Amino acid sequence: MYSSTGCSKDGPADFLDHFLDSAQSNDDPSGYNFTLLIDWTLVNVMAGADTTAIALRTILWFLLKDPSRKEKLLQEIHTAKLSVAVSWKQTQKLSYLDACIKEALRICPAIGLSLERKVLAAGLEMPDGYVLPKGTNVSKNAWVVNRQYVFGENPDDFIPERWLRQNNESIEQHRD
Repeated sequence: MYSSTGCSKDGPADFLDHFLDSAQSNDDPSGYNFTLLIDWTLVNVMAGADTTAIALRTILWFLLKDPSRKEKLLQEIHTAKLSVAVSWKQTQKLSYLDACIKEALRICPAIGLSLERKVLAAGLEMPDGYVLPKGTNVSKNAWVVNRQYVFGENPDDFIPERWLRQNNESIEQHRD
């Protein structure tokens, strides 16, 4: 398969393919505006590095503050018999690690932007009776959303177990 840039590629287009397509220029002898291409690529790398660093610091901070949960996670990792280069498939079996990641990022999201959505076809009735029409942009900050009652008691506390399915809980109950 060939992308519109002429690069041989299997599978769907990635960011670089889209950047190459967008950076095509008739004004440059090479056919590309490489300044734009480099700028866009660096912004993606920096944004990804920043949010990844925030996420890692957050997870480690919560675990270091809570030795019993840190030990529980280390026990799961040690008993998992992981390869030196851990595969995605192997990580899917680490339910406590997944719960720790979800809980840390729920309490301290790596982004500070509002999570914007559009109102669906039926509209959205506000508590005072006012109805927002279809297509209206609405948003709420993740730091506010993630501290709602739907996360159980003590939403400000680091409790990874809230993400784990309990023995007496059906799959449907767990999803709710």
